[in-house]
Amino acid sequence: MKRFKSDLNRITDYFNESDFFMEMGIVGNDLKDLAELMTYTFFHKGELIIDTNTPQDAMYFILDGMVSFSVDYKQAGFKGEFLKDVG
Repeated sequence: MKRFKSDLNRITDYFNESDFFMEMGIVGNDLKDLAELMTYTFFHKGELIIDTNTPQDAMYFILDGMVSFSVDYKQAGFKGEFLKDVG
């Protein structure tokens, strides 16, 4: 998928507002470099993005649209706490 300068700016702005990248020490031009290295992927409505039974090697950022998710915690073998407070 072709990348536009406006997309890179949008992603970089999003990264700049994210505590995640700041806490990782990724700031300034490093964020722009990261945005330029990203692979763009398009998913159709109803298409599965992640399966909990498959090892993952990617991080996804939603630029447009909406995503819903569900997790079968027992099947996934989850034993800890899960995002009690997301506010």
